[in-house]
Amino acid sequence: MNHLSDSGKANIAEQLKALQLAYARDLPGKIADVKSHWLKLLETGWDKNLITEAHRKTHSLAGSGASFGFPEVSRCARELEMDLKAIKEQGQLPGPDQIELMQHRLDALISSANGPDSDTSNTDTKPSGQTLSQPRTIFVLNDVDEYAGKLCKELDRFGYQTECFHDDATIMARLQKVCPGGIIAFQPASGELPNFRSFQEAMPNVLPVIVLANHDNFGHRLAAVRSGSDAFLPANTDPAKIVDKLEQLNLTEKTDPYRVLIIDDSEALATQYALILKQAGMIAEIVNDPLKINDKLSSFLPELMLVDMYMPEFNGAELAKVLRQHEAYVGIPIVFLSAETNVDKQIGAMANGGDEFLTKPIHPVHLVSSVSNRIERYRVLRSMMERDSLTGLLNHTKIKERIELEIARAQRQKSPISLAMIDLDDFKKVNDTYGHAIGDNALKLLSKIMKQRLRRTDILGRYGGEEFAVILPDTGLDTALAIMEDVRENFSRIPLHSNDETFCITFSCGLACYPDYTDASALNSAADQALYNAKKMGKNRVETRKP
Repeated sequence: MNHLSDSGKANIAEQLKALQLAYARDLPGKIADVKSHWLKLLETGWDKNLITEAHRKTHSLAGSGASFGFPEVSRCARELEMDLKAIKEQGQLPGPDQIELMQHRLDALISSANGPDSDTSNTDTKPSGQTLSQPRTIFVLNDVDEYAGKLCKELDRFGYQTECFHDDATIMARLQKVCPGGIIAFQPASGELPNFRSFQEAMPNVLPVIVLANHDNFGHRLAAVRSGSDAFLPANTDPAKIVDKLEQLNLTEKTDPYRVLIIDDSEALATQYALILKQAGMIAEIVNDPLKINDKLSSFLPELMLVDMYMPEFNGAELAKVLRQHEAYVGIPIVFLSAETNVDKQIGAMANGGDEFLTKPIHPVHLVSSVSNRIERYRVLRSMMERDSLTGLLNHTKIKERIELEIARAQRQKSPISLAMIDLDDFKKVNDTYGHAIGDNALKLLSKIMKQRLRRTDILGRYGGEEFAVILPDTGLDTALAIMEDVRENFSRIPLHSNDETFCITFSCGLACYPDYTDASALNSAADQALYNAKKMGKNRVETRKP
């Protein structure tokens, strides 16, 4: 999911290095501050407020040192922190021996700030190739097979461009210039296949490989696995199912960047976490003052919150409890960050609404992995609640919500928005003649064609039964008409198969536009009326409606 350019990666690496240098510059002052508090503790007879403040400062150093290349700072600060924590929680003043031990640990902390031991800021391990990414291009490797030509034509109807090759050397040469969305290879009768792993290792992005075979036996499947393929299908597989598989294998490349909100009173640490996550292709924003979190939540819409456990005014567990009282934020993962090592306290914090506890210092790879896994699960659960299980499009409730939201956005930006209502023609006849399984295939086929032919910014939903809704933001009526005519024409040419019979199915569409209709209800009714007119005028057509 890393879509950063080489210059973007270099810029983030420079910022991370600058943060490390700034931390090294400020570190002597931070340690001097700890020493000052230590001397005050000895002078004042262990004032409770001073103990709390000294504990907070050593806790901060324990959590940040290793993150900026000073693991010894973290280790020494953690030992001193644990001593102060025991005094704070037990309320017992230290004896002479313990004071001497703590003085020794403070001296070790002072000595540990000599210089960074290692640079742990870089998480980008993927080679940056010079190839041009073309996810809509598919390479087809085939010796001689008439089905290959037919497959290429069908893939073209789904919005893909195909390039055919007869040997792996030619593909490898082409891969030096283009990174396609996948490779489809026809397996010869011998079962032998190229080493696809050599192709994949040369690519900066995911390169899924699907093997199509006339011979489905264990030996051929084993050869396909050993070659590095990702899927094995019969050679006569319906092209729609091949597109399904391509989309599944390419899922991580197609998803929008993960959105992470970092809540930490330490500006340096929060900035470092943000840069590490951005380096991994995510979008990260920072809140240093938790009291200002509400505005950021509503404008940024995070998919995960990284929350520092100990902040000056209140702790992360309290913040989590407040957030969980808002219905809109109940499901968003909350991951606590802290140098806290007490397992009971970690579990107690998570009982207040947290999902995971990461102990500072956090290695960049561990941070990226934990955040990615949590957001991926969050997206799966959210999708199950918001999307139609058959087509994967937004369900009726969600698409109606989006119509209202998009009209509100269009009003703010003074831009047009078109709404298309679609209904499959004679769908009951399809179900009665060929069965509901074929009818379901028709619904899935239409959803797939719309995903392929429409733009990323367009919003698709299954309105109910065989009816669909498409929201086309920033699109006037004439442009929307041309777009939906293209979808209609391509869909009408794609065959469906039932036993030995092949047939095509069509749809009718009605279009209306904002600002011709100024609210969701009026826009929806106008598009419905246009759809009714399309049906009345003979079906398999797109009609528009104006006031």
